[in-house]
Amino acid sequence: MTITDPAHVAAAKVLREQFQRPRPAPDPHTELVRDLADYDRAFGLIDGPGDGEEVA
Repeated sequence: MTITDPAHVAAAKVLREQFQRPRPAPDPHTELVRDLADYDRAFGLIDGPGDGEEVA
């Protein structure tokens, strides 16, 4: 026999319903996008422009 809290059952039902209605993916043209090389420069993995390198 399993005893389950009614509040838990209700919360699980709400979560299942929300999961079945996924949100649409954000528009990539309106979301902020950052070049991953910016992070490489920030962590010192690569040298960026201004450090003697030419930009193509």
